[in-house]
Amino acid sequence: MSSGVSDTKPSGGRARRFATRNWLAIVLVVLAVVFIVQNTVRHEIHLLWVSVEAATWLVLTVISLLGVATGWLLHRRRR
Repeated sequence: MSSGVSDTKPSGGRARRFATRNWLAIVLVVLAVVFIVQNTVRHEIHLLWVSVEAATWLVLTVISLLGVATGWLLHRRRR
């Protein structure tokens, strides 16, 4: 005798949020890549006592990777 209540969870919910987060991440990565590719001029970079001249795209790529690594490390600690 079935009570008519299904044991399955309603579709959407978590799966929809997961997909939205992925699409947002993809859009942000594409925008970052476009921004990096468009900035190819060389600049002098100063960090503490070190000065180097580097292409802007290289500096932006390194900073982006550092940001991704920091976010990944902080996300791993919360679990």
